[in-house]
Amino acid sequence: MEAINVFEKVMDEEAEAIIDVKNFISHNQENYLQIVSRLLDLKGHLIFMGVGKSGHIGKKLAATFASTGTPSFFVHATEAMHGDLGM
Repeated sequence: MEAINVFEKVMDEEAEAIIDVKNFISHNQENYLQIVSRLLDLKGHLIFMGVGKSGHIGKKLAATFASTGTPSFFVHATEAMHGDLGM
């Protein structure tokens, strides 16, 4: 019974998060469309940076964008500060 309660709680939280994103975009349509337009019109590479957890997320985002046709890569922020941009 405990597992079902945990499952339902997680599903409710995920559903709420999706609704929150939908509402955020609905209330910020101009900004959202501007970001999407800039990404679609991008010339060059999309660069993600981060350290720690944000670095892991940046790596995943870079891989996702690259796999969908947007040239992108990840640069570790600390290494970039030391001159190793690796581009």
